[in-house]
Amino acid sequence: LEDMRIIGRQTQDVLDKHNMTYVLGFGSLWGALRTGDILPWDIDIDLFVIMDRKSDIQGTINSLIKDMKAQGMDVYYRDWLGIIQGYSPIYKSQLDVSFWCDYYGMGTMHRCSGWESFVFFVHHRYKFAFPARLVKKPLPTLNFINRTWPV
Repeated sequence: LEDMRIIGRQTQDVLDKHNMTYVLGFGSLWGALRTGDILPWDIDIDLFVIMDRKSDIQGTINSLIKDMKAQGMDVYYRDWLGIIQGYSPIYKSQLDVSFWCDYYGMGTMHRCSGWESFVFFVHHRYKFAFPARLVKKPLPTLNFINRTWPV
C-alpha cells in the first residue's frame, strides 16, 4: 500500500502544479470516507480530473504525463479508456486518472477522453455519470493518505 500512497501524493503534486480541479473517485473516495486511507482490498487510487469541455484535453493529458514521468513515475495513457495509469513493479495498476466534463452542457459529468466513452455512449451515459453540481467549487475535503484531498 505504501507504493500507492507515494504515487498518489506525487500525482497530487503534479495536479496542483497545473492548477487542475480534481476529486477522489470510486474506491479511493470510499477509503477517504471510511478510514482516511486506501482500503486494504483496493488495487489503485482513482482520481477524477474535472475539465472544461472546450479545453485542450489531449494537451493537458500530455503535459500531465510529462510531469508525472519527470517525478519518476511509470505512467501511460490508455487511449481506449481515456485514462492515465500509473504502475509500480509490485502492483499491476496503482493509479487511474480519468478526465470528466459536462460534455453536453446539460449539468451531467461524463468521461470526456478515450474511445470507450464514445463507442459505448449509452452504457457510459447511465453507468459513468454524475451531477455537475457535485464538483462545483468550493469542494469539500477529506484526509486521505495523510493529505487533504478534494472530494
